[in-house]
Amino acid sequence: MTDTPILSGWDYRVVKQKDGQYAIHEVYFDEQEKIEFSTRASPQGHDLAELAHDLGAMVEALGKPMLDEAEIEAAAAAWAARTEAEIADGQTTPWEEIKARLNLGKQD
Repeated sequence: MTDTPILSGWDYRVVKQKDGQYAIHEVYFDEQEKIEFSTRASPQGHDLAELAHDLGAMVEALGKPMLDEAEIEAAAAAWAARTEAEIADGQTTPWEEIKARLNLGKQD
């Protein structure tokens, strides 16, 4: 088992970008709710109901604590450094453990 924190989940959050604009991101957290990394989000769904649900979740992000792009970048850099160190040390994580960390459940 590695020292990399287990990802416990993600949430939509508003991120203030360096240029002063705002964007919705999917922000991934570890078990201590520390930011691990994020990606810019766009609404999606297999049908209009799913799309509406995704948009609703993004709107809810407006009422949650806002994050700063520099904070996100620092967290992502720390996460990448830990990951690169594990690879350099020859540490690997079995696929089943990765699925469990990401709460993917059993895949057939």
